[in-house]
Amino acid sequence: MNFWDSIKSSLYKYVEFTGRASRREFWYWVIFINILYMVTAVIDYSINPTTYLDGGFSIDESPTLIILLILILLPGFSLSVRRLRDINKSWLWAILFLVAECVVIFHNEEEFLESVDFTMMDYFVTSSLVIWIWSIYWLGFKKSK
Repeated sequence: MNFWDSIKSSLYKYVEFTGRASRREFWYWVIFINILYMVTAVIDYSINPTTYLDGGFSIDESPTLIILLILILLPGFSLSVRRLRDINKSWLWAILFLVAECVVIFHNEEEFLESVDFTMMDYFVTSSLVIWIWSIYWLGFKKSK
């Protein structure tokens, strides 16, 4: 399966939670999403150049990124469920991965990095980041059984 066949397959199976997904299909999806993130960053910068110049980033200043996140939510979730099925794990792990990714994306990192004392939300964000990194490892590097 080449790059474009993998992307088409993931987009066509956006509500198909049965079956399996290979590691190659998962990594091609990750590459495709990162390319789309870069394109949305360029579009957002051309709309509002001050978005990235002040050193911080806020998701509410990025309309194309919000649209992209809404469009890729279901295909990415179904791909994660199919990839978990390929490594013989429960689909419920995908819900934990989705919650962790949402916390990582939507948390204000400026407040997180500048705070001296950790609050409960900071512990939650840190654990979500660990879960998110662990999910990339689990989904991307575990071999099929």
